[in-house]
Amino acid sequence: MRRDRLVMLALADGHELGAALLPADGEEDEFAEPIRAAIVEPDQDELWVGDSVARWFRLKPGRCVKNGCLRAAGRMAEETFDSDAKLSFGPDNRRVLREGGAVRVFDGEWQTLLSVRAHETLGGAALGPAGLALVVDDDVVLLAPEACAGPEFAPSGWPQPKRLYSRELDECPDCPGPPLGCRRWRSYQDEVHNEALALLPDGAVVVHVDGETRAIRDGRQAWTTKTGGVGAVVQVGERVLGFSGGLEEDDPPALYALDLEGRPQWRTPLAMKGPDGFFFTDDVLLANAGATLLAGFETNIAVFALQ
Repeated sequence: MRRDRLVMLALADGHELGAALLPADGEEDEFAEPIRAAIVEPDQDELWVGDSVARWFRLKPGRCVKNGCLRAAGRMAEETFDSDAKLSFGPDNRRVLREGGAVRVFDGEWQTLLSVRAHETLGGAALGPAGLALVVDDDVVLLAPEACAGPEFAPSGWPQPKRLYSRELDECPDCPGPPLGCRRWRSYQDEVHNEALALLPDGAVVVHVDGETRAIRDGRQAWTTKTGGVGAVVQVGERVLGFSGGLEEDDPPALYALDLEGRPQWRTPLAMKGPDGFFFTDDVLLANAGATLLAGFETNIAVFALQ
């Protein structure tokens, strides 16, 4: 399978609608790594595609004749994208690029607005009217992007109190702290999960912490609900959705919903094997696209229609 070929399938029956090829980057070099798609992210009625040599393209889904559905949309000089790169969007056409231990925010012309780095671990990131929310070094952090311009910095309170750490493992030993006024608040959350978070309209950040779904607002716990939640948290309308590994030892995995104040709305058991003993939280899948929600663990996937 070619990693430079983008295939579009019909949702109804899975047949191929069209395909596009990422163009070669200059003269072909037999010793160079092959071009591949690193980022594919929906944006309105098109897709952003970022390839392994940090070129951007816009892809129009549907039938594609002679690569006419793919057009160049810029390049980030002297960069490459790894397979863990993720792109998301915020207000005022701003873009958030998360890759490795770093998060950068760009304007609509790909000019850097801020750049942050983790000392040890980096989790989810979300940009909304309230600011840029991050899970970084076991801190939940909310930044004010307009006050964070300048050199790259580390926004967390690492090393955390009463936690073992090693200076030799610090990924950013020379990083300064955030500029004055940049960090609105931070809250240390031991065992917080490093997957996607939800940034609510009131500025609360919702994450999974040790089997609970927890909202942090203004640096303090606003509410917490025992859900058995693992992995990502997703906001859909007036609800927060998550994947539960079970409330008790023998419980089946489930999909759950809370309202925006943490009150349980419903819980649907899933007919699949769930996490058992040691597992990685990124083995849990939870993602929504339009009116469809995907949930699963490892090779098991369930599809739901959202109403």
